[in-house]
Amino acid sequence: MTTRFAQLRPLSRQWISLSGWAVLFLGGCASRGSMDLLEAEIRQTEDALHQAESQRKSLEFQLVEAHRETALLRTQLVSTTGNAPLPEQTGNLVRLSGLSINTLLSGGKDRDGHPGDEVLVTLVAPIDQQGDLVKIAGEVEIEAYDMSRPGDKLVGRWTFTPAEAAQAWHSGFVGAGLQFELPWQTPPSSPELVVHARLRTEDGRQLDTSTKLKVAPVPGTIPPVSIAPQAIQPVKFDTSRTPPRNIPTALDHHLPPASQLVPNYEDVEGAPDVNVRPFPNSAIPPSTYKPRPAPPSLDGVQTSDSWTDETIPRLR
Repeated sequence: MTTRFAQLRPLSRQWISLSGWAVLFLGGCASRGSMDLLEAEIRQTEDALHQAESQRKSLEFQLVEAHRETALLRTQLVSTTGNAPLPEQTGNLVRLSGLSINTLLSGGKDRDGHPGDEVLVTLVAPIDQQGDLVKIAGEVEIEAYDMSRPGDKLVGRWTFTPAEAAQAWHSGFVGAGLQFELPWQTPPSSPELVVHARLRTEDGRQLDTSTKLKVAPVPGTIPPVSIAPQAIQPVKFDTSRTPPRNIPTALDHHLPPASQLVPNYEDVEGAPDVNVRPFPNSAIPPSTYKPRPAPPSLDGVQTSDSWTDETIPRLR
């Protein structure tokens, strides 16, 4: 037993040493892989820092330009109007780039409950380049046109000062903007009007937009009818001074006079004689007509209609 245990001890020591070397080898590979991953993450972080730094510098430059433009704009407004706008108003002026009419909250409105609309409701919305609403006011002018009218098609023009426009600001669930109720200056006869809105800001810019709105014309408003001038006018001749002339035509040379009548056939050749024979001095041949012989009679012949039990034929 002692000898056997003495032989097993070197083997166990060899296995232990091999296991140690394997652990050290695997640990070295794992540490090298971790170092590679760590270095890759560091490089990515450095790239992100460089990009953030460049964006920061670009934003700082844009901010400086915006401050410079704002200061220049305030200086121009002070020299033009004599009043310096608030900073938030200046920011809205810079953002403002367009105008739109909300068709969901615009159109004809019936006030008295009778057929027909008495006012025109228009919601004008200032917007920026992305189409977002910009809360700003200015001088507003609205025009309505009835395209079915001949000549002047303008049926109303309404103008509002910046203070009046600021009081007309409306904010609701469907939309927001400058909402105006405009009584008719000239009642329209068409159910569709072309509405044009114009906004003049404090910095001197002018924004325009147009759209079509539906209205209900007041009953009894007859659309004007335009009478087109005749392209060809009849020419009147004075025939009292010139006597009428009889102009002969080609038919007059071939027609008989009015007093001359066309003779009848009997007057020219006489009526035909019904007793005239086809050939003179010839006698009428005797008639050769023979009556058609009558069909033979069946009297006395036994037929199926007159058969009796004694006379009926029988098969032999």
